[in-house]
Amino acid sequence: MVVCHCFVVNDRRVRAAVAAGARTVEDVAEMEDAGGLCGGCHFAICRMLQPHQAGGCGGDDCAVQVTSPGTGQDTQRQLLEAG
Repeated sequence: MVVCHCFVVNDRRVRAAVAAGARTVEDVAEMEDAGGLCGGCHFAICRMLQPHQAGGCGGDDCAVQVTSPGTGQDTQRQLLEAG
């Protein structure tokens, strides 16, 4: 399944990044690009990280700040844990 449409990154690549040590959405963005542009996939990435990181994706209440590659701009997303 495609997780990041901006960079066409599927769930297998995200899970591979997690297996290789990624513990935050920013880690995944650095390793696989997923989550490094529009931020629309942060929630899905966060859910894949949850078994490996207390607090979901590494931030308090899953508040994620990622620097978009090549732009120097920060994208902030408030991710809510699905109940």
